[in-house]
Amino acid sequence: MPKRPVFNVIESRAGQWYVSVPPAMSTSGKRARVFFTSKNEAQKYAAKLRTQYHEGQRSGVISRKLALDAADAIALLAPFSMSLLEAAKEIVALRSANDNPEVFKDRFARVLALGEAHWSNRYARDMSKILAWLPEWFLMMRCTSITPNVISKAVLEGGASTLSSQAMRERMVSAIQNYEPKHRKKSEICLLTDEQVKAMVAGCQSEEERWACALMIYAGIRPAVDDGELVRMDWESVGEEEIFISREVSKTNTERLVPITPVLARLIAGRPPTGRVIPQNWKRRINQIRKDAGITGMHDVTRHTFASYFLAAYGEDATKNAMGHTANSRTLFKHYRRAISESDGRKFFE
Repeated sequence: MPKRPVFNVIESRAGQWYVSVPPAMSTSGKRARVFFTSKNEAQKYAAKLRTQYHEGQRSGVISRKLALDAADAIALLAPFSMSLLEAAKEIVALRSANDNPEVFKDRFARVLALGEAHWSNRYARDMSKILAWLPEWFLMMRCTSITPNVISKAVLEGGASTLSSQAMRERMVSAIQNYEPKHRKKSEICLLTDEQVKAMVAGCQSEEERWACALMIYAGIRPAVDDGELVRMDWESVGEEEIFISREVSKTNTERLVPITPVLARLIAGRPPTGRVIPQNWKRRINQIRKDAGITGMHDVTRHTFASYFLAAYGEDATKNAMGHTANSRTLFKHYRRAISESDGRKFFE
C-alpha cells in the first residue's frame, strides 16, 4: 500500500512558505512545490489538498471537467489499446500533415462572396462589420488553430462592452469560421433578354421609374425593394462618369465605384442633383413592371445581367470593382461567366 502523503507547510530560506505536492496530485505528474508569501495561505492550501486526498481526488489540481473529459477519452480509446497521450500525438501529427493554411481574413472574404447571392441585405451588412472589431492577430490566424476560447478572447479584445454584444459577436465569428455552403436545388442564374429589358423600360410610367430601372439594369445596383441598395441611394452619389456606392448604401459595407456607360447616361439624363433615387409607391410599381416584363420572382436578374455583360465587355478587374467583390473572389466565374462575346457585351452598354 502506498505511503500516505503528508502536506507539511515548510519555510524556505528566502522567507517564503511552500507545500510539497506529490506526483499523483500535480499537473506535471512530478513532485512539485507551491510557494506562498504567508504561512496562513500555505496552511489553507495544505488543508485543501488533504481534503481532496481523503475524498479520493488524486488529481484535484485540474478542473473537474478536464478530469471527466480525460476519463471519457480513455474509455473511447480502450478498444484500440491506445493511451490518451498516444492519441493526442496522433491527432497533432494528422492535423500538421493536413493543415489548411487559410487564415480567418481570407475565409471571411470567401464566405462573404459565397453568401452574397443568398443572404439578406441586413444579414450581409451585419456580417461585413466583423473585420472592424477583430484584432489583427486573429485575422491572420490559421482557421484550423481557432477554438471557441480564442474567439472569445478576440471578441473581448475587440471591444465588446456587454455580455449580449460579446455573445452576438462570438456567434457571428463562429458562423464564418464554421461556414459550409448549403446544397441548393437551383443554382442557375437567369439573364434578361433584349425583349425583357425593353419591356421593363417601356413599362415605366414616369421618368423617375425609368431612371431607377436603368440603375438596376445598367449599373447592377442591388434591387431589393425592402432594404436594397437602390432604396438607400441618393442622386448626390450619381456623378457624370461614375456612381459612388458608400458603405451606408452598400450591402457588404464596402465602398465601390460603378462606371456610367453610354446607355445608362442616356437613360438617366435629366435626373435631379439630389433626393431619393426611388420614386413614390416604388414597391407597387416595380412589382407591376416586373410582371409586365415577365420576370416576376426573378429579383436579382437585373444585377446578374449587368455582371455577365459587363464581365464580357470590360473584364474581370473592372467587373469586380463595379460589383463590390474582393480581389480573390471567384463569384464572377462561378455565377456570371456566360457565352457572351466582348462585342455583344459592349453593344449592351452602348
